[in-house]
Amino acid sequence: TTTELTDLVKFWTGWEILPRSLSVKVVTGRYPTASTCFEALRVPGHYKDYASFKTDVLASISSCQTGFGLV
Repeated sequence: TTTELTDLVKFWTGWEILPRSLSVKVVTGRYPTASTCFEALRVPGHYKDYASFKTDVLASISSCQTGFGLV
C-alpha cells in the first residue's frame, strides 16, 4: 500500500523523501534493520518464503512511528 511504501522509505532513510540512491545488504540477523545515515537496508538472508519475509518487513517498518528520535 502507499502507507507501507512511505513507512518503508522512512524506516530505510529516516525521511519520507527518496534520496538519490539506496542500498540493500544481505546480512546475518533475525530481522530487517536500517542504517539511516548511509541509507542502507540490511536484510537477513535466512528467509525461505515471501510470507515470512513480508511479515518481518511490516513489523520492522511499523517501528518507524516510534523509532529513533520519535519517542
